[in-house]
Amino acid sequence: LAGLAPYLPAEDRSPVIALAAAAVTAIDDPERRADALTAITTAASEDPTADGRRYWRAALAASARVGRPSVEATLPAVLLHLPPCAVVWAVESTVRVQRWWP
Repeated sequence: LAGLAPYLPAEDRSPVIALAAAAVTAIDDPERRADALTAITTAASEDPTADGRRYWRAALAASARVGRPSVEATLPAVLLHLPPCAVVWAVESTVRVQRWWP
């Protein structure tokens, strides 16, 4: 559903993204759930009416449960929602935690 959002009329995008987010709760596999939330986060970044913060936080939390590679795959979608100063902080933080979270 999230992949369809960019192709829908503007007024239909947010409801479809919200529907996709609700459907994610039915995904049992943590890695697939993280992937789906990352796709939703990306779709929300392309829709100015969607509340992207709500989705990127859930995507990062789900990815963290899977492991560092999943978080690294999710970060580009998350960074689309952050102001430039926060992007710098996120990248620096990712490098710092590499010491204790290989």
